[in-house]
Amino acid sequence: MTDNLLSDLLAIQSTVRDYFGWSYEADMTSANEMSQLMSSTHPYGVSTWSPENRVNSMNLLKKRLQSAEKVVIVGASVEKSEVANLGAEDSVIIAA
Repeated sequence: MTDNLLSDLLAIQSTVRDYFGWSYEADMTSANEMSQLMSSTHPYGVSTWSPENRVNSMNLLKKRLQSAEKVVIVGASVEKSEVANLGAEDSVIIAA
């Protein structure tokens, strides 16, 4: 990762924290707690979120993306007319 990209990503995090009034310390505590919980056998009591199931899901997603004829990423501002003729049967569409 380049220094510029890292700086940009950190700036986005700071902007979000500032907007919601979150301190860096509270954000760090939350991230550490989430990391610990997601490492457990049943994160948040949800067995399908287990580390093993997440690895399996990532492998399936990777396989699907690699075998897709076309991967399309659409953002929040996309218009219906822009996605109407994407050929979804041959594509993987990611809504970001």
